[in-house]
Amino acid sequence: SLNFPWGEWKMQDRVIVGRDYRVSPFGQHLQSANYDQVSGVHAELWVEDGALRLLHVGRHPIQVNDNIVHKGHRRKLISGDTLIFADQLTVRVKS
Repeated sequence: SLNFPWGEWKMQDRVIVGRDYRVSPFGQHLQSANYDQVSGVHAELWVEDGALRLLHVGRHPIQVNDNIVHKGHRRKLISGDTLIFADQLTVRVKS
């Protein structure tokens, strides 16, 4: 699951993290000025072979713990990882 500032999200299918509420279930939460650097479609998350995966597709950076994930790159996530989207949105991975 993913722990957002507004609550927990249980991973079931692919999910988009971004401000565009038409494609992201989090879009309405990200409309405030506090998240203005989060892209409309910033990242895609999904479960593959039992592991949570991230694909960075936005303009601004994503950090996993202290490591930058560059646009177009994928990353396997584990419980305890901290994701930071555009230096504004912090999400924690929880098993």
